[in-house]
Amino acid sequence: MSTDPKVWLAALMSIGIYSYLYKENPIFRVCEHLYLGLSLAHLAVMGWTNVRDLGFKELGKGNVLVLIPMVLGVLLFMRFSPKNSWLSRYSLAYLMGVAGAVTITGVIDAGIISQIRGAITPLTSLDSVVALICNVTAITVFFFIIGSTSKTQQGKNWWFERLIRWSSTVGRFVLMISFGAVFGTTIMARLGLFIPRLRFLLGDWIHLIPSVK
Repeated sequence: MSTDPKVWLAALMSIGIYSYLYKENPIFRVCEHLYLGLSLAHLAVMGWTNVRDLGFKELGKGNVLVLIPMVLGVLLFMRFSPKNSWLSRYSLAYLMGVAGAVTITGVIDAGIISQIRGAITPLTSLDSVVALICNVTAITVFFFIIGSTSKTQQGKNWWFERLIRWSSTVGRFVLMISFGAVFGTTIMARLGLFIPRLRFLLGDWIHLIPSVK
């Protein structure tokens, strides 16, 4: 086993956190509080480092524009003053506006523009053909849901209704496969965090397997 106190501390913290899988217990609460304390300490140090490097150092170089974010940051602490708490609203309004703008542009680009760009690619390969079929059949699922809510009689367009019904059935399988792929990706991401920690416990701590440096 390892003789490094830092390795022992990390191993005991890891086991304490994973003890929650059995049930909620005092050991887990201690490790949880230590983890939150370390995270907040790291956040405070990184915050001060950013203020020092991006604020005071730039101000010392003559960049007076950094006074704007520095003043807005100071105004955030006016929340602790009952008489001057209204001043923090300017900083909060600025943060909300920037966050809203970044979120909206990101959602539009990733959720709409990129999807349209990927759907209108030239049909020069089998992958593009399959992607087009999957997109069309997935979209027809929503048309079928909307059409099924209205009571329409079978008329001259019965063939079109059958086509939409068949396409929506295929689209449901496409959606289920897509949701399964998303769920599988989530599981793989969790395993990607668990496996290195397991290799640390079995390798660096108790030396059952070769450690990876």
